[in-house]
Amino acid sequence: FKVTLYRDCRGVPLANPSSNTKIRNLSNGKTASVSLKLLSITDITPVCASASLPCNPKNTRSSEGIEAHVYSVTIDFKKSPYNGVWDNSNCKVILETGQCCRNGAINTGPSGNFYTYAMLDLCKGFNNNSPEFKGQTVANACCLQPMYMTMGGFDYIDGDSLAYKMAHPLSAYNKTISYSGKYSYKNPFQVYDPTGTGIVNPNANPPIGLYVDSKTGQMIFTPTKCDEVSVAVMEIEEWRKDSSGKYNMIGLTRRDIQVVVKACPDNNPPVMKGPYTYRVKTALCDNQSLCFNIQTEDKIYVPPPPLPKPPQDTVKFYPSTLPAGVSMKILNANSALPTAQVCVDFTKVDKSLYVNKPLAFELSVHDDACPRNAVSTRTFQIYFDTSHVIGRLSGAV
Repeated sequence: FKVTLYRDCRGVPLANPSSNTKIRNLSNGKTASVSLKLLSITDITPVCASASLPCNPKNTRSSEGIEAHVYSVTIDFKKSPYNGVWDNSNCKVILETGQCCRNGAINTGPSGNFYTYAMLDLCKGFNNNSPEFKGQTVANACCLQPMYMTMGGFDYIDGDSLAYKMAHPLSAYNKTISYSGKYSYKNPFQVYDPTGTGIVNPNANPPIGLYVDSKTGQMIFTPTKCDEVSVAVMEIEEWRKDSSGKYNMIGLTRRDIQVVVKACPDNNPPVMKGPYTYRVKTALCDNQSLCFNIQTEDKIYVPPPPLPKPPQDTVKFYPSTLPAGVSMKILNANSALPTAQVCVDFTKVDKSLYVNKPLAFELSVHDDACPRNAVSTRTFQIYFDTSHVIGRLSGAV
């Protein structure tokens, strides 16, 4: 197991959470203690080239920034004490962890202890790899500007199906935390809603409502409260077919993220242009490939006269982990607005893993606004349509 905790560097140092970390059986309530080993502490704050990383020294109260604290533990469920936690009648166990306390700056309700967990079914999915979360974690949103944030992961090893939904933050096992006022776990942000009717349109300019894609974990919204600090929780369910063809949920992972909304009066966020979904009509024996370009855009913020028009921001792609058969290169690396070319080599893709779900991956871009970069993340999906045996690639739309 790996446990990643994200720390607001303005807060107190983060202690090793082993005292609050356990293996728990969801049926019989049995528990076993876990000792976590600290692997790394990394400042992941997106800053411009001329700015210093704010979390310095590590794990001390410093400037506004984000640290990733990564811990690990190896557990053998066939050996003591963990073999006593489960049996063939009580198969679902969780790795739970927590800390005291959530940030006192949160002003949408959630407070008290932080608690989260990951679940696995040792009977239905003993040989299982959980989803990997490789995308840049973004915890800052610009008020009155579109926010594109992906809280999803990918299961490139097993090819299990993933499903996403918003969930309650927790303070302890089976203890939910309430939001205040009109906030809720399904609406943790005050978002642009010009009609007040709850309509959701992620393609509007700016996006309307809070859009959550249940297949990818993509979140799109336009925050409107410029001093908001809130908590968003996403649950990722992992599904696998058994020998009879029935889908079973074999695992669940929670992502509990604090999001800070603040005014960014002199900057617009970068954007990756679509389309974000491609459908390929191809036979399983195809030896073709598909390539498509992803252009970027970053509208210049023009201040009122007599101030001069600033130069174009430079946009960069974050490094991403791509599935087998998918590659990416930058076509115009010296341009302020680069274009990425993504290619899929069908001979290296196990299309049997994507019969009922897309081959998906996420990409992130950031600008060079100082001192903090603006970041956008989008999920791209490729669907394989094998119902048309045409012997060649027919195209993508």
